[in-house]
Amino acid sequence: MPAPEDVNVFAKVRAELQRAQAKHKTPMRSSHEGYAILKEEVDEMWDAIKANDVNHARREAVQVAAMAIRFLLDIPAKIEDAPPIPRAPAEAHERAPRLDDFLPEEVAQAQG
Repeated sequence: MPAPEDVNVFAKVRAELQRAQAKHKTPMRSSHEGYAILKEEVDEMWDAIKANDVNHARREAVQVAAMAIRFLLDIPAKIEDAPPIPRAPAEAHERAPRLDDFLPEEVAQAQG
């Protein structure tokens, strides 16, 4: 069973992913675009770290995590030898993918 603070982090990442998907409905169009988005978020986190603003850095880290997950959801694997990204259950294809679709079951249940 995950610790409560772990569940809270996953909930924050899930909420940020949902917010970003609602705001930016178009998926990332390429791995280059995904990299640019991730780099921007990492740069913002680095700026907060350099400013010694840990709370801001943690908020940016949530955005980095959410955009990394969005990259995995939006950009299909193209290398044959790469392990496939777990896909959401069939019913999830009727809606936009959610973080819950990919979390270990015990984490998803703990978030309730």
